[in-house]
Amino acid sequence: YTKQKGDLKITKTVDAENVTEAELNGALTFTVQNKATGKYLDADGKISDKAVKITLGKFTKKDGIYVLEFKDVELGEYEVIETNTDIAGYTLKLTSTTKGTKKVEDGKEAVIALKDIYEKSVGSLQITKTIDGLNVTEE
Repeated sequence: YTKQKGDLKITKTVDAENVTEAELNGALTFTVQNKATGKYLDADGKISDKAVKITLGKFTKKDGIYVLEFKDVELGEYEVIETNTDIAGYTLKLTSTTKGTKKVEDGKEAVIALKDIYEKSVGSLQITKTIDGLNVTEE
């Protein structure tokens, strides 16, 4: 008797102008949970009773896409949630995909694709000028 297992692959695309790898790797975190068992996976595919935050730095970058693969995981429905998307100076657009669910079946690979789209945060500036003096004429 062999236990049935499958593979889970998470892909992450980030669309952000001028955001550094260091900022992304340190900021973005994820959890991976088997919805049937309630257990979580860590970055190495080990099972945990508690939520384990996985940083983007644990992913491998291939052709501009970040990939994290889990081989021979228990079957079931897995949910990936991006638990932190904050990058200083940037705003995450609502069109981003920050969570996904897929069923891992025996001998097959399930792929969950996530995508973050950031735009540079723009502030406002107000300038006030006060003139104090005699014989000032308005031009």
